Amino acid sequence: MTTAGKNKIKTDLNRADCLSFYRTMASSHARLPDVCEACLMKKGYGHYPSDASDEEIEAYREEFLKIIARHADDMCAPEITMLLDEMRERRFGTGRKGLTDYAPVKRHFNEFMLRFVPQVEEDIRSAPDPFLRAMQYALTGNVIDFASPERVDEDSVSAALARAREILLDSGIVRDLKERVRTASSIVYLTDNCGEVVMDRLFLREIKALAPSSPAPRITVIVKGAPAVNDATIEDALQAGLDKEAEVIGNGRGNAVGGTSIPLMDDKSRGVLLSAGLIISKGMGNFETLIESGLDIFHLFLCKCDLFVNFFQAERMQGLLVHQH
Repeated sequence: MTTAGKNKIKTDLNRADCLSFYRTMASSHARLPDVCEACLMKKGYGHYPSDASDEEIEAYREEFLKIIARHADDMCAPEITMLLDEMRERRFGTGRKGLTDYAPVKRHFNEFMLRFVPQVEEDIRSAPDPFLRAMQYALTGNVIDFASPERVDEDSVSAALARAREILLDSGIVRDLKERVRTASSIVYLTDNCGEVVMDRLFLREIKALAPSSPAPRITVIVKGAPAVNDATIEDALQAGLDKEAEVIGNGRGNAVGGTSIPLMDDKSRGVLLSAGLIISKGMGNFETLIESGLDIFHLFLCKCDLFVNFFQAERMQGLLVHQH
């Protein structure tokens, strides 16, 4: 289903709208609203090994606060999070008690989502609009986000998939996206989370079905170049089978931003992104890091935090298709 005018959510963003994103919430900084700073503190200030000494904890917390203060005017939350994660790893390593290893979690949710493929494929095939139905499932997959305050487990993901058909999207933006797919000479698809990429694969099939066949557009999927919580990397893309639908590349060796920070991308991925005829982007982190880029992008994400709920005047966990241009 799509909707045109059911609510007042603004999903067609011009340049002025994009530049206002970080000014919609109270803030003492240019790119880190107070609500985002509070979130960083809540998730990270006490995130250290349970066996850390008092001296280690004091030094960690002191550097944590310094990193935020130093970069709050020139980096957004996903970029600062990468610096905080790097500092934590430098101080404590990766194997100490109390620090989460997301690798097995990611493999589990990729495998879990693969179990749904047959029934989701059938639902897409039988839908009046297979492109829209596949997009609804791709949006639903965005629920698998362990950086989100929302609970994520098999039951919550299964329930979200059962409600995928209920997601209402702006019919005008859906129409515009379809038209762009039909005429694009090249398409870039920016992924977000593990598990979610399984649904992305099914959406990519419908993108290819709608795209011109001669000449067919070059379609490139860009994943994270290094682990960032449960964001998808090359390993996750291969497990999900994304390589069977398009070329898959990372956004730079060691690039662990939970989004797409253009200055940190390697030359290949940056070149592919900046020259794309159409960019489709998944997740809030990609939105946060690209909203001021000046690029023309269609974003798909669930509104999981106060920053997005406030800016879009949306409900928490509402799925949106947003066009920035």
